Amino acid sequence: MLLEKIKEIITNLKSNKIQEGDLVWAHRYQSEVEKETINEHHQEGPYVIIYKTWFKTYALYCTSSFKNFHYQNAYLEIDGQKYNLDKTTYALPYYIKVIKKSQIIKKLNKLKVEDLNYLKKLVYIALKNNKKPLIKRKKIKFIIQKGDIIYYQDKYYYIYFKDDYYYYLNKVFKVSDMKDKRTIKVGTYKYTFDFNADIKIPIKSKINLVNTINTKKQTLFDIYKSEYLHEKEEGITANRGSLLKYCNRYYFIYGEYQGNYATYKVYLTKSEKEIVSEIKIANKTYYTKFEEAFISKKNKLEVLNIASDAEIDMIRSRKKEMKDKVVKTKNKQIYTSIIRGVVIASIDSDLKYIVFKRSNNTLYCVDYYNREQKVIIEITNDFPYIMVERLAKLELENLMINMKRLGFINN
Repeated sequence: MLLEKIKEIITNLKSNKIQEGDLVWAHRYQSEVEKETINEHHQEGPYVIIYKTWFKTYALYCTSSFKNFHYQNAYLEIDGQKYNLDKTTYALPYYIKVIKKSQIIKKLNKLKVEDLNYLKKLVYIALKNNKKPLIKRKKIKFIIQKGDIIYYQDKYYYIYFKDDYYYYLNKVFKVSDMKDKRTIKVGTYKYTFDFNADIKIPIKSKINLVNTINTKKQTLFDIYKSEYLHEKEEGITANRGSLLKYCNRYYFIYGEYQGNYATYKVYLTKSEKEIVSEIKIANKTYYTKFEEAFISKKNKLEVLNIASDAEIDMIRSRKKEMKDKVVKTKNKQIYTSIIRGVVIASIDSDLKYIVFKRSNNTLYCVDYYNREQKVIIEITNDFPYIMVERLAKLELENLMINMKRLGFINN
């Protein structure tokens, strides 16, 4: 009896011509009881066969109602015209079902090799966060190619080209916003790219698939990279994140103020005697003490490179770290260098002050950006700050005249 049952199963399996990649029309229920729980208009629908064993067929739920899942991370768009369907449908990689042969009504079409490969990668990625997956990830076989985001030697890369021997890569960063005009959104994730440093690795290298980008957004990447390289060749316009060379000195633009670039001074070498931070700009190492300098946009400036969004975030983080280093330094040693005319900046914010008087460890200051105001700021040694510059002699004289006029100093 058992032997006959096994023979029957094998016979049925051999006669079943449904294969991986087939797009089928099937009942969405496996019993009459289950049928009663489903709306009449949704009792049948399309599926993509994603994986098969001798005894089970695994399929992905498809829908033509885009509004129901557009917020999800990824999906495959099955174009109605391309696949000779009544309308475009979408295969959802996170809705896997086991369907019986008896559920399948008819075969509609078969996915193109490239579409099936892309869909399998989406399934592989979706299974990562599934605690009780119907299919083990290692069972999903696919080909790594252009458009894939991979993890290699503790870094993330985007594959922009592939030949018979190598993957060609650009470094990729996950970001939280779309501030960079060359950001690509993949579902709920947002990515920026380092177009400066291309690397290649052998195809046999040990890599892990992290995400994948569809062909439309692969084209978008190609456009972004082409634009960036063209701008670099023609001369880049200074902007937030730019590394400038001006009067043989280096500056990093972090913002703008009243027609000026707000910058930090940048150094090529590290001073062991001073508190400095190591930063990266276009994947190259520089050093800064976060000394602020305002440079007119009218000046002739040379733009050497542009930091990625991830590097800009890192530089912002380094500035916060500087606070801890300054606070740990003995305040008396810091204050000995503070004299009349020194400009100091808060490490916690963009506030800047000019010191016009000092009494022991108390500094009397005015707002750097509003020197005419009749408000004096008293700063004691618990205020985390750094020195950024000294006023020019004429500026200091004008300030002191104003302070005397307001009655804040006697001499």
